[in-house]
Amino acid sequence: PSVSIWPRPYQKPHPKILMSASNEESAEFTAGYPAMMGITLISSLPAARRAIDVYRDVSHAKGFQRTPEDILVGQNVCIADTDEEALEHMRRGEEYFHGKLMPVLRNAQRIVIQKTRYFGDEKIGEGFTNRLKTLRGVKLEDMIEPGSILCGSPKSVFRQIRRLKDELGCGRINMNMKIGNIPD
Repeated sequence: PSVSIWPRPYQKPHPKILMSASNEESAEFTAGYPAMMGITLISSLPAARRAIDVYRDVSHAKGFQRTPEDILVGQNVCIADTDEEALEHMRRGEEYFHGKLMPVLRNAQRIVIQKTRYFGDEKIGEGFTNRLKTLRGVKLEDMIEPGSILCGSPKSVFRQIRRLKDELGCGRINMNMKIGNIPD
């Protein structure tokens, strides 16, 4: 009734996997594997930088040499003709995402976690939940400076991307440009 096929990767060397490492604890865990670090939900660039420093330091101690290509930053992005227009689109998209789409996903995740008891008695996803609550309590305009989102005119977003690269040393940026109901 069910067949699992596990082909070996054709590519040699095997492509690196991407592991979530948005805080210092998860960065330390990820550093023990030949994996790229993926960091999202940035509450501040200094906090993200600390996680990246842990990833690099622990990786080095374990014999892995990391490059900027091993660090991926995931960002919600909205680019429009003006900063004001981008903020308005992002605001409506975030409201739709958090008000309509996320409650369904959160409820499904809660049910799966409760029913499977996969994580035992640990505090499930506490760090993620705390970062999400922290970011949700911040005005959208105040999320640009700390590096939580990329939003504005092409010129503004270019400066924001340059800042991410300069301050975090990331070699990859994953841009999520369809948040909620943001127009194409």
